[in-house]
Amino acid sequence: MIDYEALRRLYEQRLGLVLEPLSTQLRAMVEDRIRDLPRLDRVASGAKSVASFMEKASRSENGKPKYSDPIRQIQDQLGVRIVIHSLSDREAVSRRVRDYFNPIEAKIIVPESPKEFDYEAMHYIFLVPKEFHTEAFPEEHRPTEYRII
Repeated sequence: MIDYEALRRLYEQRLGLVLEPLSTQLRAMVEDRIRDLPRLDRVASGAKSVASFMEKASRSENGKPKYSDPIRQIQDQLGVRIVIHSLSDREAVSRRVRDYFNPIEAKIIVPESPKEFDYEAMHYIFLVPKEFHTEAFPEEHRPTEYRII
């Protein structure tokens, strides 16, 4: 049985100690790797809020908790978003991201209908680069994965 109040406290600690500072560092690293590509709109980063994390952590499937260890199983606690102006630029950005960051998972998100006002995206899950596994971030709070959209 998951103690959700203890999980909330743990995630709040992780958010302040590791996720927020790491988010800034990862954004800078991604910006550095793609800055020479044309027609980039922006790079943004962030950590999943406590409320969003807790909502996801408490989800169930078939009447059972979806996550037995949410702090380790929820992959999108940390994310970087690269916004480009045109779908024609997506492959160049995707190639660069894949070359530098070695994805462990990739998924294309497309609107269900051409009439639907939505966005098309390429979502990747990556391992956090080894250079970010430092003593500055307590080991129990270091995420192992992050997402780039």
